[in-house]
Amino acid sequence: EMPSMGRKSIDDDDDSPLIPAFITKLVKILADPDCSGVFQYGPDGNTIQVLEGQQFASKVLPKYFKHSNLASFVRQLNLYGFHKSSQDADLCEFQHRHFRRDRPELLRNIRRKTAGGGGS
Repeated sequence: EMPSMGRKSIDDDDDSPLIPAFITKLVKILADPDCSGVFQYGPDGNTIQVLEGQQFASKVLPKYFKHSNLASFVRQLNLYGFHKSSQDADLCEFQHRHFRRDRPELLRNIRRKTAGGGGS
């Protein structure tokens, strides 16, 4: 079952209280040499790419997220404002204006969308 996303902060990762745990994990995965070739930054560092969906789901996701469901991972990306950046069906590539390889100071601007939408 999914842990409830209640008011208790899920971002009490040690790294920074201001950066959501999910985003911190993305950065960790991208820095993990075992994951290169499976999940990595695009050539310009402004996108992230899942190159080997099956391998990513079976090896990387369980290591970082306790599940192996690529669709759940993509849903998380969407919740945090990432958008699919390629029309190529074979390329699973996403971008977020505040998620860039060489701009870690922008990460604190990434926020999970609140349920329900509408208003702020």
